[in-house]
Amino acid sequence: MLDPRTEVPPRGVFGPYCSRSPVHFYTTEQILQMFHVAGTLEPRDSLRPWAFQTLWGLLACTGLRVGEALRLQLEDFDGPAATLTIRRSKFGRSRCLPLLPSTVAALQTYGQQRRHYFPHPPHRQLFLSLTGRPLSYAQAEKTFRALRTRLGWHFSPQPRLYDLRHHFATERLLTWYRQGQTQMEQHMLTLATYLGHRQIRHTYWYLSAIPELLALAHARAAALTPAGSGGAHD
Repeated sequence: MLDPRTEVPPRGVFGPYCSRSPVHFYTTEQILQMFHVAGTLEPRDSLRPWAFQTLWGLLACTGLRVGEALRLQLEDFDGPAATLTIRRSKFGRSRCLPLLPSTVAALQTYGQQRRHYFPHPPHRQLFLSLTGRPLSYAQAEKTFRALRTRLGWHFSPQPRLYDLRHHFATERLLTWYRQGQTQMEQHMLTLATYLGHRQIRHTYWYLSAIPELLALAHARAAALTPAGSGGAHD
């Protein structure tokens, strides 16, 4: 029985309520579909298909925030060093990201196309629109929604560009767990730094994001708990 003196506190009494928007977790097939359909954007003989293919791919393989990718300057990409510098991002922080060879090659190819269509643009932004001006967030969102409609995606929740960031994070964690990597705490810190998270708890949220990842994390925790320690009940 409940104590009659018990009172449920009103909502918000302990501060603002925080909840996460529903997330669509992309499959590899969906990523490839999105990449392919971006290459069919009109006009074909323009920078537009190259820009959106490269933008989608960069978001999927680095977990950048959309705004971070759109603010990139030409000098932020260092092909020989295989790095990408994110300057003064969220909370004013900057970070330098190592890139895979395939990502470096894709950015270099895009750079060649950018120079072909706009040899002397007045802007230093990496991603340019059809007119040679910096690609805006609104343009990226509008194009993504149009491509989502063309693909016939009627998932719930609806896929968002930002969800490519979640795709990167969960895929990275799944890979580590499947490989049987030890010292996951250090890996989580590495991932938090790569993603630009200010608080590590935002990175640990991904452990509960999808059932397979949650199951792998539970299995690892159980394997590391000494028999008879009672840790599983804590």
